[in-house]
Amino acid sequence: MSGGKFNYASYRLSEFVELLGDFINSNDIPDEEGNTSGYSDETLHYLNKIRAQAAQLPELMKATEFLYSGDHGEESFIEICKEKMAEKEAEKGKVVALLSGGNIQSAWSNNAVEFVLIDEDNAAAGDQVPDIDEETKGLTLCY
Repeated sequence: MSGGKFNYASYRLSEFVELLGDFINSNDIPDEEGNTSGYSDETLHYLNKIRAQAAQLPELMKATEFLYSGDHGEESFIEICKEKMAEKEAEKGKVVALLSGGNIQSAWSNNAVEFVLIDEDNAAAGDQVPDIDEETKGLTLCY
């Protein structure tokens, strides 16, 4: 196996990401002793963010290890970094939901997406809501 300059640290991080995902998915499932983690939605939200960010690093760490071990030159290292970092940027997005006469119970994403909820019912009740024209500037309507 190539690499080794950092004792294959990228593989340990990959294992962490996988185990964290397993723990998150089994949050409300009792273990053999009947105990659950039972973390709140807010805590799970941050755990999922940590997992998503950590999942981006192993390939970059591996490329770094291969560079320092002499298995990659600078050119291939830079190419890998540009590719992986461009993928991360491409995942970012924004979702705007306009709600009228209904509600949203939950919204889930595994990407770095900004979610803006505009509830016309709340606006009619006098509550302050985001401005739809401002929030949708530069976005394409798809429904």
